[in-house]
Amino acid sequence: MKLLPGIVIDRPGSSVEYLTSGWRYLRPVRERKTAPCVSACPIENDLPRILWLVKRGRLEEAWKTLKSTNPFPSVCGRVCYRFCEGACNRKDFDEAIAVRSVERFLGDLGREKGWRVEPGRATGHSVAIVGGGPSGLSCAYHLRLRGHEVRIFEAREREGGLMAWGISEELLPREVLEEELSLLREMGVEVERREVRERGELKGYGALVLATGRNPLPEGLAEGLKRKGERVEGDK
Repeated sequence: MKLLPGIVIDRPGSSVEYLTSGWRYLRPVRERKTAPCVSACPIENDLPRILWLVKRGRLEEAWKTLKSTNPFPSVCGRVCYRFCEGACNRKDFDEAIAVRSVERFLGDLGREKGWRVEPGRATGHSVAIVGGGPSGLSCAYHLRLRGHEVRIFEAREREGGLMAWGISEELLPREVLEEELSLLREMGVEVERREVRERGELKGYGALVLATGRNPLPEGLAEGLKRKGERVEGDK
């Protein structure tokens, strides 16, 4: 059987130039989808853009992109579980990109250079957050980015939650955590160290966020909250 001459398959023009039969009527479909690394990230850091900026030396812009979703890059750059690296497409060619190391680099560089994130324009709204652990602090950060006034109520002697007392100092040096927390205070996040047991103690706030983690809520705060399998008055 005589073989047909070879052709250049990436020749400009129609991508179906050499298709025959019913295939000639089909066209390839290209869709923009979320990168697997972003889907795997619990806070959906825009990792493709961050890496693209780092590659081009635009480090402050990469840092700002990272900080738009992650208030604690120096912390996560040390203790994150690296779900993104497990989902990285690059590992099918050689090995996954060391995203956590990049995050640590950017976080530490931002602290070294004194880069700052400014709070948003004041909205006049105020929010009370009960609990100063990772979720409460992250909530406070994003609320300040949107211009809302925020006060955290923390029962322990210091905020930070598991970041402060659940991770060894070998993995997460205390000075790193403290510097990350100080950036929140610079943004205007206020912290009041006392236990809140009743909602009446939080009058005057436009919204209440309960971020107590696995700690049981006092009845005065839990009243009216829907628990799994339960209904509250007004449910349909």
